[in-house]
Amino acid sequence: MSWKPLGKLMLHDPLTSLLNRQGFYELLRSKEETAEPIQSIVTLELTNFGSLNASLGSSTGDKVIKTSANRLRKIFPDSSGLARLNGDSFGICFDTTAKATEIQEKVNDFLQRPFFANGKIVVLGARLGVAHRCEEDGLFGEALVNCAEVALHHANKCQVDIVRYSDELHHTAQTHYDLQNQLRAQLLLSSTDLHRGASGEHFKIDHTVIQNREGQLTGYLVSPQWQLPDSTLMDADEFISVAEAVLATDTLLNWVVTHAITMCHENNKQGSGELSYCINLGSAVKFDTTKLLELLRGHLLTHEIGAGQIKLCISCRHEPNDCFQRFYDALTQCGVSLILKDFGGNQNPFKVLTKLKPEGVFISEQFDPERRSMNGTPDLLQGIFELLACCNIDSYSTFATPFVRHPERSTHYQIG
Repeated sequence: MSWKPLGKLMLHDPLTSLLNRQGFYELLRSKEETAEPIQSIVTLELTNFGSLNASLGSSTGDKVIKTSANRLRKIFPDSSGLARLNGDSFGICFDTTAKATEIQEKVNDFLQRPFFANGKIVVLGARLGVAHRCEEDGLFGEALVNCAEVALHHANKCQVDIVRYSDELHHTAQTHYDLQNQLRAQLLLSSTDLHRGASGEHFKIDHTVIQNREGQLTGYLVSPQWQLPDSTLMDADEFISVAEAVLATDTLLNWVVTHAITMCHENNKQGSGELSYCINLGSAVKFDTTKLLELLRGHLLTHEIGAGQIKLCISCRHEPNDCFQRFYDALTQCGVSLILKDFGGNQNPFKVLTKLKPEGVFISEQFDPERRSMNGTPDLLQGIFELLACCNIDSYSTFATPFVRHPERSTHYQIG
């Protein structure tokens, strides 16, 4: 084989025939030597592709990737280059400053069409990161690709469709990176305490009281917290988000579950068997559901825990998928209740309740009248309470709420 074909193979992705990452960088370097250097980079990542690969197999995944590459060629004929940067992400470069809105519209159109692979109909989403050239800040060439990928990472983290790179975003990414390194180090130092379910120098567990409308104590919301070097405490949602980035979610969930069940067991021995313990999993999405279920079953078998005393509280920012429904069914079978957080915020409450019947829900703080940016209206909030009452589902909130017209059908609890 001559060196030219070999060189071509080294710079192209064998599955799609697009440029690979190295080939993309070579293209950017060559364009820097011309009168028309690259002005914009767009990085695109298919969402839910990992689940597709796991459920339908890599051969189906490969066909979806090839189809995606062909569609990108068609919808961006004016681009200066296309690349497959890694498994399910692509890079697109332009000689002119790309208009993010136009790109998003084209991508949405391309994704609304289903994929047909191995007899299966597949519909995927995508998120985009956009970065524009700025020579003064060194944003060109490979650095521009890095910036677009930082924007894409932020889009994934915030679960939004498109993010444009900025200095503020760079600062946020750097801060998050520093937090990840701090967390890795402190997890190593605190591994013994975490295994025992104990609080330590860096990691705390907050026990927020839960009361019914009459002011009676009914249980605790058990939330993991991280004490930062400046002594501030990071709440469960943000803490678990950082933990997910360093693949430490399972370690933290093991810690807080062990702590809550030990607390429940000790209080039961002292005659407080009527209290419940709601374990706050924050916005966790990347955790091993099998390991968590095994941990719960093991603790429930070895401790004197009453039915329904242990509850898992997890964010419900999107409608539950099939995987989450299976997790919910398994929790129900082992006697653990599910509480959904952020209910009524970014999802259709009716659609959620057609797929799941949680024991209770935390009303989204979007409905808090003290928040000037609240999106939920009083009428909508009352409608949600009526829906919950009809389904015999309890509600929780951290703010004052109106009384439901059918209090006998459900119970409202105040947190804190």
